[in-house]
Amino acid sequence: MREVNVLKMPARAGLAPSLRHAGRFALWATGLALLLWVALTTQFRDGAGFPTAQVLPPLAGGAALLIIGWAIGRGGTISALWLGVALVGQATTLQLVNAGPTVSYQHYRSLDQVLAEVNPIILAFFVFQISAVLIALAFRGRRILTWLTSSFRPWQLLLFAGAFYLFAAVVSQDIPLFITELIFAGAVQTVTLVTIVMAAWTLPEGASAGMKR
Repeated sequence: MREVNVLKMPARAGLAPSLRHAGRFALWATGLALLLWVALTTQFRDGAGFPTAQVLPPLAGGAALLIIGWAIGRGGTISALWLGVALVGQATTLQLVNAGPTVSYQHYRSLDQVLAEVNPIILAFFVFQISAVLIALAFRGRRILTWLTSSFRPWQLLLFAGAFYLFAAVVSQDIPLFITELIFAGAVQTVTLVTIVMAAWTLPEGASAGMKR
């Protein structure tokens, strides 16, 4: 029995590294293929050949896959996943902004415009990011709140929250529309901020040293 167990040990020990290498290669290959497709396709270019805003999500997706693949087996996979979500999420939320070549202020599209003009895949990822943030807050929200209250004074938190939310949207003459956009923009910024916080929060100790190997 002892000899059988010894013979089986190398196979078991080599399984996890093999899976890590395979996963890393698959992510890198997919990320590079996505970036190559973005560079070669004309789908994300206007009539003059310049890239449009729609190029950002697949570009961010390719970069996210490369980052996640790099982190596999180096101690920061979960953090890299959150960082990837943050990158793609930022590119996704930019698709919700109405900012064209004409002279006007940038503002978020209305719900009707979002449903009619934004790619459903973009909306699906936005919903996914919101769901991931809500789940993360359900498990770590109390610890984050404890850290905030122990690290900052109440007036500092209020000052930060005021600057963070009051300037989230451009002032408009239509007050009801401005309030609605301000609430929505504040929610979007909160989702983005929590995603970045989770990327930092889930970074294990010594991960930076491990990634240098």
